[in-house]
Amino acid sequence: MKQLIDNIRFTNFTSARQRGKFHEIQLATLLFIGTLVCSVNHKAFAQDLNISQTFAAPLTLNPALTGGYQGNFRISALYRDQWSGMLGDPYKSFLLSGDARLSFGRKNTNGDKIGAGVLIASDRINPFDYSNNSITFNGAFHKRLGEGKVNYLSAGIQFGLVQKNFSFENFTFQDQFNGVDEFPFSSNEELPINNFAHFDLSIGLNYSTPINKNFTLEVGGAAFHMLEPNISFYQDENLNTAPVGLINENSLKRRYVAHVASHLIQDYTLAFTPRLVFMTQGTHQQLLAGSGVRSILNDVKEMALHAGIWGRLTHDIDSYAFRDIVAMVGIEFQRVIFGLSYDVSIDDITTYRAGQHTFELSIRYIGDYKDDGYYCPQF
Repeated sequence: MKQLIDNIRFTNFTSARQRGKFHEIQLATLLFIGTLVCSVNHKAFAQDLNISQTFAAPLTLNPALTGGYQGNFRISALYRDQWSGMLGDPYKSFLLSGDARLSFGRKNTNGDKIGAGVLIASDRINPFDYSNNSITFNGAFHKRLGEGKVNYLSAGIQFGLVQKNFSFENFTFQDQFNGVDEFPFSSNEELPINNFAHFDLSIGLNYSTPINKNFTLEVGGAAFHMLEPNISFYQDENLNTAPVGLINENSLKRRYVAHVASHLIQDYTLAFTPRLVFMTQGTHQQLLAGSGVRSILNDVKEMALHAGIWGRLTHDIDSYAFRDIVAMVGIEFQRVIFGLSYDVSIDDITTYRAGQHTFELSIRYIGDYKDDGYYCPQF
């Protein structure tokens, strides 16, 4: 990998248009190199998909939330566009999930439920056709506790396959340079595999309870990547013949998640949903905290307005910093919820004129509504 990085050469273009395009390529290249370095350096840790609308994609937050809602089935989709202000072709993420809530047993007199679902996710860096694609299957058991309050203790599992790949077509190396302004020659660079897959396993727990008729509380935790798979592109290299210093093992560190959410009814038309999500993976931590609000616009037509604001605090390597303010607005119409959020980066205000521009668009549909007392926070 050291040779791969050392041999990437940046050329000085003459026109302003070329220079602007070249800076975009530089940023994309540095981002991609960082991804590759994480696959060969044991001191660097690969990071997971990170979204701001966490409760719009609950299967990414905790497997125990599978089937944890008032209804029989749920379909969710989310698109994330990251750093479009800095990269001409931004870092993109796509999520699509579906889960169902099923009764346990024929008569189901005890109120226990089973959740089953599937999650499809994809991350893409287009300049190098880098993608991280996964399909995982979720299962959860929701045990009703007590005869009075509707308390639920849920346990969930998530398992599936993850595929990582990229293309060498847009790479240029030093031995291809003609000494002037082009890279017309073939390269003799020894390159690693560019496509592999690994198995992934995650687990989670969740507890929900109504404190009173106007206040409900939910607490949960999850552990992702229990097997800590090897995600190095050099994993098939023979270290006896490889360059000195090459490492062919890099485990994807376990990611631990703790989350707290509540639903506070102010009156018939207004409700608040404060929430907190803490994640830690390797040497990195993140805290996302804030609140959403839901206001009924038309009860007959089942219309409601959603809005919210959250702050993100992160710890990278050796320091804590306040990184982002996340603003969200959404509309609910007959069981369908549309959400749009924008991450206002502190770096945009203090450092980057162009802005990093990260936004998310989500849509959810919950079918066959049944109010059996189970709580799931909206946005």
